[in-house]
Amino acid sequence: MKTYQQFIEQVTATVNVDRRSIPAKATSQSVSGAVDRALARPGSSQSASSETGRDKTTVSGGISFSGRIGGGNNKDKDKQKEKQRQQQKPKQGQRKDRKSDPTPDKPNPELAARKAGQQARRADLLKRNKFTTKYRYAVPSSVGGKSGNYAASGANQMTDFKARGTNRTGGTNFVRTKVVGDPMGSGGTGRTISQGRYNRLFGKGGRYEVPTDGSTKYIPSNLGRKFNTSGYQPNKFVR
Repeated sequence: MKTYQQFIEQVTATVNVDRRSIPAKATSQSVSGAVDRALARPGSSQSASSETGRDKTTVSGGISFSGRIGGGNNKDKDKQKEKQRQQQKPKQGQRKDRKSDPTPDKPNPELAARKAGQQARRADLLKRNKFTTKYRYAVPSSVGGKSGNYAASGANQMTDFKARGTNRTGGTNFVRTKVVGDPMGSGGTGRTISQGRYNRLFGKGGRYEVPTDGSTKYIPSNLGRKFNTSGYQPNKFVR
């Protein structure tokens, strides 16, 4: 691209200026009018011209250009193209994008089997076994008295964990039952009740709440469910 200075150096301008005077014009009508005005106003000067004289200036000239308009400099164009090529080249360490293969790869049976095995092992690791202990209480024959008894005496009874279905993770749910007190021991009725029922009957405000005045409350022998000793062991610790 040419600079302004380069452009001006290739321009030649020629200017011609013609300046001249145009005389006034008089017609018979303008002369007759001037005579009439002079007779009407003696001593005054009157113009007999229909058009007054004036100066006329005419300017002419031309501009010539010795270069080529719109062509630009070839060297500048070459530099611009070279700069664009350098920008398009990948930088050092940068890989060109490979053209994607239009034909999809065929499935690899060995790779698919390996992937399936990995997914199976992952699913197995995500499985979580759940262990739950359910509580029941041995029904005492009485509560209160001088000792303030509130439960059946004897060692707690407990079962082993048993599988009870699977959970959402695919793991196994294990459940065991623990009986607080010994239903078959001294002070027991041979029956058990759930934890919630025990709290309602023997807790504060319950029907068989332990008296604090030393009196004794006797518990019906048919309260609760008969205790089956099968599968229970005293103080059994199971992981």
